[in-house]
Amino acid sequence: MTNNVKSKAIVLGMLFKVDVANPNAGWTEENITTLKKIEAPDNQRYPYISGQALRRYLRDTLTDIVESDDAGNPLYQFSPEEPGPDPKSPILTAGRPDLYIDDDLFGFMRAVQGETRRRESPLRLSAAFGLFPYTGDRDLGTRSALKVTGNPETGGSIFETEVTNNVFRTTWLLDLDRIGKWFGYETTGNSDTVERFSLLPEADLANEERELHTNLTQLLEIVDGDFHQLFVSKRPDKISKKIWKIWKDSTFPQICKHDWGLEVTQRRKRVKTLLQAIKYLNGGARQARLLIELVPQFVIYARLTKKLPLFLNTLQLTANEGQHCLAEEPITEIIGDYADDIQSLIVGSRHGFGNIGRDDLSQQIKNILGEHKNVAVTPVGKAVDAMVKDIDSAQF
Repeated sequence: MTNNVKSKAIVLGMLFKVDVANPNAGWTEENITTLKKIEAPDNQRYPYISGQALRRYLRDTLTDIVESDDAGNPLYQFSPEEPGPDPKSPILTAGRPDLYIDDDLFGFMRAVQGETRRRESPLRLSAAFGLFPYTGDRDLGTRSALKVTGNPETGGSIFETEVTNNVFRTTWLLDLDRIGKWFGYETTGNSDTVERFSLLPEADLANEERELHTNLTQLLEIVDGDFHQLFVSKRPDKISKKIWKIWKDSTFPQICKHDWGLEVTQRRKRVKTLLQAIKYLNGGARQARLLIELVPQFVIYARLTKKLPLFLNTLQLTANEGQHCLAEEPITEIIGDYADDIQSLIVGSRHGFGNIGRDDLSQQIKNILGEHKNVAVTPVGKAVDAMVKDIDSAQF
């Protein structure tokens, strides 16, 4: 596989360890805060962290680590959040993937002038699955009333929290060919979409778009170039009913099918920002008294020419005499199965975790992929840095 072939996806497989934690709470049952759990075919219940929770933790991490330029301006912008139209509605964002990194990475859905604008997230996450079953452990707590009442017989309310000691596995798949790119129907910026389309040179238009461009030019002459008049709720008097209907029912919907994109440097920047967040990933329930680390103990990264969550079921961990052991055979096997689709492969592991020999694993992977491909097996921090650097040479 030559380096000039465009990359379509990045896949990340990760393992992170928690000692005593409730990383994603379920329903509260009386005075017990439960773990989210799923029952497997072996009749054991395994804790998990939902994909929605992981996305929230990632979004919060990106907010925490944003850096500023020399002028003090943040290097990337987050969409302002606002409540939905009723109390049960989800929080809404601006819906502008061109302006805001979170609208680009995480997608959105909101109504605009009677229409639904929706962007499906180019970042897909599996739930983080606990590799060891829940054993029934609970953390006991009390809200003592002694200090307030001065009466030791008053006691206080007792509460319990289900906790686990576990290793969680998750896989992330990022569509590189969609980062920093969108269609007109994937943004709420209708006026900006039409203005961009009006400024396209004829050479950049497909044959079926040239008539749309001509119709738009004529319509803009009627409204004196005011794009906003094309999106008012009531038809402007200057525009006939026939032309207005054609605009609403045909011209504008067709314009929305045109795709747009940021400059490649900006697209790379967004991907690199996402990867950098892995080094600082944090979150979880009950953090005030059950602090956990979500930075992976093991991470494997592959840049691919096809979109496939390679490592979804590949990372297999067992425990023996208090030590975790990561099976290398499934990893090397799947790398061999998809060697032609892998352009770059980077592995990061904490010293001592999973009983992994970095040099041995590195040599096994190089034997499979060949010396001409980018392969590295390093500590986690250096691995994340290598992933970020790898994006500079990627074509997407």
